[in-house]
Amino acid sequence: MGKPSLLKTVSLKATLKTRLAKYSLVNFYNVFIENPDQSAWIRTIQIIATRLRHIVLTTLHQHLGLSEELVNKHSTSSTKKPLKQRGLSLRNYGGGLKPKLQRMSTEFENSNEEIKISVALTYFCEALNISESEGNILIKPYLRFLKLEENQTLYEEGSNDGASIGVVVSGLLKITQESAYSDMSTFGYEDKDSWCAYVNTRELVGGLQFLTDEPSFCTLRAACPSIVALIDKKDADLLIEKKPSLVFPIAYSVLQRLSSFVRAIDFALGWVLLDSGEALYRKNDFSDSVFVALSGRLRSVSEKIVIEEFGRGDVLGIVEVLQQNPRTTTVLAVRYSQLSKIPEGLLNFVKMQFPQVGFRLVRLLGRYYSGRVSSSSPLAIPDPMTQRNLHTIAIFPATFDVPLVAFTCELYHALSVTTKIIRLSSKFVVERLGVEAVMQRKADFRLMHWLNSQEDTYQLVIYECDYTATNWTRRCLSQADAIIVVACGDQKPPEKHFIDEHLKMNQDGIRSRKELVLLWRGADAVPKGTYEWLKGSWFSAHHHIHAPDRMFSWESKVEKNENEILNFYEHHVFPFTIDVHSDFARLGRLLSSNAVGLVLGGGGASRCCTCWIN
Repeated sequence: MGKPSLLKTVSLKATLKTRLAKYSLVNFYNVFIENPDQSAWIRTIQIIATRLRHIVLTTLHQHLGLSEELVNKHSTSSTKKPLKQRGLSLRNYGGGLKPKLQRMSTEFENSNEEIKISVALTYFCEALNISESEGNILIKPYLRFLKLEENQTLYEEGSNDGASIGVVVSGLLKITQESAYSDMSTFGYEDKDSWCAYVNTRELVGGLQFLTDEPSFCTLRAACPSIVALIDKKDADLLIEKKPSLVFPIAYSVLQRLSSFVRAIDFALGWVLLDSGEALYRKNDFSDSVFVALSGRLRSVSEKIVIEEFGRGDVLGIVEVLQQNPRTTTVLAVRYSQLSKIPEGLLNFVKMQFPQVGFRLVRLLGRYYSGRVSSSSPLAIPDPMTQRNLHTIAIFPATFDVPLVAFTCELYHALSVTTKIIRLSSKFVVERLGVEAVMQRKADFRLMHWLNSQEDTYQLVIYECDYTATNWTRRCLSQADAIIVVACGDQKPPEKHFIDEHLKMNQDGIRSRKELVLLWRGADAVPKGTYEWLKGSWFSAHHHIHAPDRMFSWESKVEKNENEILNFYEHHVFPFTIDVHSDFARLGRLLSSNAVGLVLGGGGASRCCTCWIN
């Protein structure tokens, strides 16, 4: 990255006779500089940053409960500058420093506009390793200032709002992060904001969020009145197009903030990618690793019997590793899935370094065994295919007559009561990412990355398929944890190959759970002909839904305007509370695992229930 690397944190030793290919990082850098198509290298840096954010940091923070251990609290770049140049640390120099920082911030604020721009431009040029003449051309047109009062937030953890690249001009910023587990205080560890790291003047901020285009990993707020010079993300993207080498100092600013522990862990933590149908491990395999599902869906099977399904955030294989037993089941990918692989040796190393990780593993074991006990209860019949931990649902029309947009809006209204949800259609994605991101398969990486970030932001994502076999429909089906096939109940089922053609669009087939929804017009409609829809089908379940008349308000129009339908629902449906007794509310509870059923056997139980209700 144009700077000597002093971050040597691990040593490698061959345990067997080994042949290695060695590639000099200096040569790597020279190839980047000499290559006229530097945009390809930008994508390489972005993929590396995405792996760091999505695999390493997410696994260590959200699943192993580490926070302050991930951050270098004092940037390596700032420690080499004189104190007056780099700002000061509140923690190192006590409360007497705050008035001085406030005075410095006030003096800068009272300066004229030319001085402000000159200072900010100098700091940006130093941070981005460019000359001031280049800075006047590239940076100055996009520069803006943001004044922060004490404790005012610049970037909020988990939010993608206000993405930008910034440099601290005056004052001091602090990095904080919420504890991944609120009950850590039970074991002597404090809750959120119990630690902080500081960002001094002349330092870049926002690099990781800019490179990955994902929500902020931590919260950044002012430790005292501060001023930050910012370049908005869309403007920073233009700068990178004009001068691709700027991506190096931005990436280097992220690297400086990582602790030596994270840099060491990065060598051992694995990234596993599985296509639909591929096995993560098989029964009786040696248990040498724990896996964390980052995206996708997996299914545990034993002798052709489905035992359990796993979704994003679930931990797989921990019991066998801790008990040092072989694998008891085979785990297959239901759809394209990403997992982080934690080898047993790495897990033991982390436990020795940070005891709270051991407490986290105890909690995971407790959750696992409590689930096993409840499922083995004689009063409960386990259903491994129940809708547990669903994050993505694809809505697929069986015929062209289905009011698809209206159905999705009705389901959105029902689910939004208890769930943070987003609806994605091809039109919506085209407006956000451009037509090539949806229609061209070569843009799949960019589209998948954006869709995965939506899954990280929202509890549930509804994918609305197209009526025809488009690339967007293929992507919806491959991203879905469950597929809802919607049909009009008063019509005969179409030719079987019509649905099969869509569901077999993907090369590996579709293994996600599929359910049928039959719509019936009018409150007095009586379901009939269901057998014809289910005959010889692969549906795991079916539902009868009384559709409100408003869903069919646009059926007479040849071309249905999606914006018109959305505008109607936003003004006449979404502002009002849904009837909890409606069929859509019932379907929403089933899909979000909030449904409760009561089965009473025998006349005595029924009579007792009646007396209790009365």
